[in-house]
Amino acid sequence: GWRDLAALSGHPGAGARAAWASAMNDRVGLLLPRLARATGASRLRLANALNDLRLGVNLIDLAEVGRTPGHPATGAIGQALQRLGKHFRSQAANGDRLPDGGLLRSIDRVIGHLLALDAGELRIRGLAAATGIRRGLFPDARPYGIEEPNE
Repeated sequence: GWRDLAALSGHPGAGARAAWASAMNDRVGLLLPRLARATGASRLRLANALNDLRLGVNLIDLAEVGRTPGHPATGAIGQALQRLGKHFRSQAANGDRLPDGGLLRSIDRVIGHLLALDAGELRIRGLAAATGIRRGLFPDARPYGIEEPNE
């Protein structure tokens, strides 16, 4: 799953959303019987497959928004997607790791760029995708716009 997420953070092609959702739904279907019997850390890993499904759909949506010609958030989205790809490649190579704070800041920059846009479908779609990624990877992070206290 992490290798697939890393690939999606690159350049998902047309139809990637439907293909990703179909593949992940198949995987989740295969994992559900195991989830019923699993306990502890094993249960958590299996439950993370649902989070991966959401992350993949959000990565695809964010990449599509970023590919819109002349979109003001394209640069920030591209940087965030590169960091996301690096994170998921690291996951695939080294096992489950917490994402670094630089990735959170990168996603927050995307959110800031999108919030500055006029209302519209791309703004809404981009914000939904970026906040979904933020929530999926950083469930315990401070809310957007609230800085960490200086220590």
